[in-house]
Amino acid sequence: PQCGHANNQQWLNRQQQKLLPVNYFMVTFTLPSQLRGLAMHHSKMIYSMLMKCAVETLQSFARNDKKLGGKLGIMAVLHTHSRQLIYHPHVHLMVPAGSLSTRKQWQKKNSKYLFKEQNLAAVFRAKFLTALKEKGFSVKETLPKHWISHCKKVGKGAPALKYLARYLYRGVVNERNLLWLNNGQLTWQYKDSTSKKM
Repeated sequence: PQCGHANNQQWLNRQQQKLLPVNYFMVTFTLPSQLRGLAMHHSKMIYSMLMKCAVETLQSFARNDKKLGGKLGIMAVLHTHSRQLIYHPHVHLMVPAGSLSTRKQWQKKNSKYLFKEQNLAAVFRAKFLTALKEKGFSVKETLPKHWISHCKKVGKGAPALKYLARYLYRGVVNERNLLWLNNGQLTWQYKDSTSKKM
């Protein structure tokens, strides 16, 4: 787990230098559990679609927003596992609360939220399912009608970058969470995202 520490720190330093002096939002799009098997067997294609559909969704919302009406700057990071080490493909996108208009002018949005989560999820779902069909996959009727997205204000962005950096160049399991290894059996601990307990 320590092998990627230097690369991790270099990435974090580069991203921190790119931060604008504005508020940021962290937007997360998650694939439903019913698509995880497909993602595992066609990971390169599905991960690419996940990233592309997430970015397209956000850009379409920015274009149609009265206060933004332009193009967002986006930094996206793919995560493939949850804290419990369950296969759970999702993408985090850091977005400044502002956009560049067609006239190359900066337009900012001063509000507690960027876009409505339910609307983001619905548009992302439609884009992703359309992309799947274009690749020749049939979509089952058993897929949930409502997918999950989150859109949270994260201040000036530095803490959110640190969160994202943790998972980029390291293994899925953090070294300090490894408790025991014996005869090929591994025991680890994780922090529950709801209770915050180990």
